[in-house]
Amino acid sequence: MKDIYEAIDRGKEKFIAELKDLLRLPSVSYTGEGIPRCAEHLCRWLQGWGVSARVVPTQGHPVVLGKVEPPGAKRRVIVYGHYDVKQVGDLAEWKSPPYEPAERDGAIYARGAADDKGQLLANAIAVRVLKEMGRLPAAVTFVFEGEEEVGCKSFQAFAEAHREELRADLYYASDGPRHISGRPTVRLGNRGNLCMRLVVRNEIGADVHSGNLGELVRNPAWDLVHLLHTMKDPEGEALIPGFYDEVAPPTELERRALADIPGDEAEICRKLGISRIYGPPRFTVNEKLFFRPTLTIEGFHCGMESTIIPGQAMCYLECRLVKDMTPEGTFEKIKRHVEAQQVPGAALTLTRSSQANKTPLDHPTVQPVLDAFRRMHAEGALDGPLLVMPISGGSNASTQVFTQYLGLPAITTNYAQPNNGQHGPNENIRIDHFMTGIKMGAAALTALKG
Repeated sequence: MKDIYEAIDRGKEKFIAELKDLLRLPSVSYTGEGIPRCAEHLCRWLQGWGVSARVVPTQGHPVVLGKVEPPGAKRRVIVYGHYDVKQVGDLAEWKSPPYEPAERDGAIYARGAADDKGQLLANAIAVRVLKEMGRLPAAVTFVFEGEEEVGCKSFQAFAEAHREELRADLYYASDGPRHISGRPTVRLGNRGNLCMRLVVRNEIGADVHSGNLGELVRNPAWDLVHLLHTMKDPEGEALIPGFYDEVAPPTELERRALADIPGDEAEICRKLGISRIYGPPRFTVNEKLFFRPTLTIEGFHCGMESTIIPGQAMCYLECRLVKDMTPEGTFEKIKRHVEAQQVPGAALTLTRSSQANKTPLDHPTVQPVLDAFRRMHAEGALDGPLLVMPISGGSNASTQVFTQYLGLPAITTNYAQPNNGQHGPNENIRIDHFMTGIKMGAAALTALKG
């Protein structure tokens, strides 16, 4: 691998320039801003080095689909990434314009630098380097999605329509940050996601004067507060009947993997700037992150600063689901609980969801890739010992499609540093992490011989 790593190092300036070209293109999934142009840019870029690529329309934003077919390849890898990004938010909080990539302190700052254009491009460049050196042992199907940041709304339908083209032996993606310790990180699954909207309305269906009718009309805001109080205790335990029934404990192999993941509570509190770890104390930090479900209030919307009783109060709820919990089953449990409280005008609706997915730690296709990363560290090409996480605390609906619908084992690597600012102002990726990501992508693909 030494000559491959040297070739990657020689291409550093070219690779950075290519990343900056991509980062200059807005591609906001929520609004659609710049999506078609960015998809076309990626397609032309792939075609420029011999990839059979096209932009595939979907019910929402397009998918860029590309194929590389080296002679004699016996295996195929899906290399997934998403080119869509979050909105930039308040421009006043950015130190440089979000679509004018800027280098500062060894990092590239721009919207999408870490999530996910920098990591998408790192893996694509790795394929190109191996192809140009005649060292690409497996066929590659690129799948670059444009709706990850809005829940992959059209991706299931896309996969169903292109099932034959998506047949492969492995799904490989890079997205999100390394573990908070900074160690190179691999995740073999994701928690699921269940997003809901809970609304309480008064009988009148409109705001009313808080003085004239203040003690005569029910206040939906107070009704919502009392209802939420029945759903979770002060230590973070969900009070929904049956909420934890399907939660399975870690396997012995997973417990051994957990033991290698830094989880010192005092150190985590120090890094996060918090006084203590929240949640039931009988579970460790890592058990809470990877093997326990959550029930979270994401936000409220109710009335205004005015002399009114609001006509309605609304909150957004979210659950992170672990393996064996289904979004539909969990939603029904929460809905039954809401109905049992008999709050007038209360209604719960499901807005989007994805199921948890997990690839076994000892899967035969996964092991050679993990071994390749460990060799990288032994050879000095990786800046720390590999950290293998059985599952991610976050969720990814596209991974669910590949693992559950298409039946593929899945590896997700995290090239960006923990403090990368994704979804916020001043998003960035360290240049050394970007370059290491290219090398990790090359090592992973090279491991799939035979």
